[in-house]
Formats: sequence, structure tokens, C-alpha cells
Amino acid sequence: ELHDIMMYKELCELYFQASGSESISYALYRQNKTPSLDKYNQEALTNLQSKYNSLTVYNIKHGDLSIFNLCEILSEARRYSDLIIIDHLHYFELDDTVNELTQVKHIVKTIKSISDDNENPVPVLLVSHLRKKTDRNQIVPDVDDIYGTSSIANIAYTVISLSIDWDRSIPEQGLYETIFRISKS
Repeated sequence: ELHDIMMYKELCELYFQASGSESISYALYRQNKTPSLDKYNQEALTNLQSKYNSLTVYNIKHGDLSIFNLCEILSEARRYSDLIIIDHLHYFELDDTVNELTQVKHIVKTIKSISDDNENPVPVLLVSHLRKKTDRNQIVPDVDDIYGTSSIANIAYTVISLSIDWDRSIPEQGLYETIFRISKS
């Protein structure tokens, strides 16, 4: 997804320069409902490589990240990283014989230890999904809305919640107002 977003930005800039057009919605781009941008692909890739030549991305497939290899993967990633983003917590493969909440707590503590390392501290952004809303009147999520155990928010240094404000969004145009809340800092 990160690569797609970065490519989208580059493709749009090239398209806008060539056509004078002003906008292409990301939602429509993801649905292949935009003008063809294929002719800009190679130039966009070259631009990305030039701008982000020191950006290292570890793309670990769903199913390849587990509680068992977490330390090994994080140790390798932090050697080359200024920031680690894990998207998302609930993609970890867990041991079916051990309590899920206990394992999630262990994962979050392990990830936090990377940030706490005095010799080579690296900030880690861990994405976690929210529970399905039961109260439609609650627009802004809180730490209690994090899917899983309350330990996720308790262990984290900072909790930032993002959600869509459906009352101010225009989905048919691909415009979604986003609410950004720092629930814990």
C-alpha cells in the first residue's frame, strides 16, 4: 500500500504537468477509474528511486510474520531504518495453543523494546485496527476502541486514532474527511 500511495502521488504530478488537470481521486485511482497513467509509470518509478533512494522497505507477506520470528525481523529492520512501520498488528500469525491476548501483549512489548534500546533506538509505528462501532454517535475513536486487548494502549507510549467523519465526507467523489486524535501521549 505504501508503494501504491507513493506511486499515485508521482503519477498525479506527472499527469497534472502534462494535462493541466487538477485532481485525480485516490479512491478512483485504486479502482482503475481514472485516465490511463501507464505512460507515466517508468518516469514515476525513476522519480521515486531518485527521491527515496535511502528508503528501505521490508515487505513481509501475510503469514510470514509471527510471534516466533518477530525479534529476528525487527533486529534486521532496525539496522537499516530510521522508522519502522508495522501494518498491522492483527496480521501476525499466532500460536493456536496459547491465549491470543497474551500473545498480542507479548508482541506489543517486544515492539516497544525496539524503541527503548539505548544503543540503537528506532521509533516503531504499529497499526492496529479498531473494533466495529456499536455507537454510531461516537465519531472519534478512543483507546477503548482498539481491537484486542487493552494492553495495546497501556503498553504504547502514544496512541493516535484515525477515523472517517462520514457526516463531512463525499464518498462518491472519493473525498473522506479524516479525524485525527492523540488518545495517549
